[in-house]
Amino acid sequence: MVLLTALFAVIFINIFEPFNSRHWVPNISDFKYSLYSTLLILLGMGVVAISRTIMYKKISKKGKSLSYLQYFLWIAAEVCSMAFVFVVFEKIILTNDTRSLFELYSVALRNTFLILFIPYSVLWLYFSWADKNKKLKVIEELVPSAAPDTMQMVNFRNDKGDIKFSVKLVDLVYIRSADNYIVVYYIETRKDTLSSKMIRKSMKDIEEEMKQRGIMRCHRSYMVNSLHIKLLERTSNGLSVKLDTPKGESIPITKSYVSDIYSLFG
Repeated sequence: MVLLTALFAVIFINIFEPFNSRHWVPNISDFKYSLYSTLLILLGMGVVAISRTIMYKKISKKGKSLSYLQYFLWIAAEVCSMAFVFVVFEKIILTNDTRSLFELYSVALRNTFLILFIPYSVLWLYFSWADKNKKLKVIEELVPSAAPDTMQMVNFRNDKGDIKFSVKLVDLVYIRSADNYIVVYYIETRKDTLSSKMIRKSMKDIEEEMKQRGIMRCHRSYMVNSLHIKLLERTSNGLSVKLDTPKGESIPITKSYVSDIYSLFG
């Protein structure tokens, strides 16, 4: 923010010469005008850099963020401080300026606010957008299967890599291991019954791909689609998940997969 604001101010002042700044010092050369204006901006950005360092340390120490009101008041204090530095600069460097301190400070305060308004506003919008994107990415990483596209197709390939059949994610209920084969259980939508297909494939080969779609390993021999988990229950035989299928099948959960299943429910 400090660097981009400084860059904007240097370009803006040297190209457009706003607020009649070129006539603040009579008979000044282009080189001296650029030198003085750049030095003035660097002093102002030095004030901002110190201010933001103090802000960061204050927030880090208390562990709390600033409210919008506190942040805007902080910016107002920065503008007032920069205006004061500019007045001191004018009185020390530009010795020909005969205006009163009050008049100098009023002009410096107005000009500082007007120059900073554009870069501060643009950067505020940019950082807000970047922050929203960052939060969305975090949500996507933490809950990759929270809102899956239920109409997408899940392809099942045999051990040779050939697609043998595909099932809609919303219809896939669970997968069971059977020696060197897996049995895929899915809902026949029209019949509202549970059907199955067998394919030569190991559970280990499909585990990572299925996990990304919300189909979690819960047992050495079972994987279950999180969309069809109705409840978790503990019985005399241990922990299991009950499915929302017509017959309400229960799938056992072994200890090594308990944390993965619990993560689905936060």
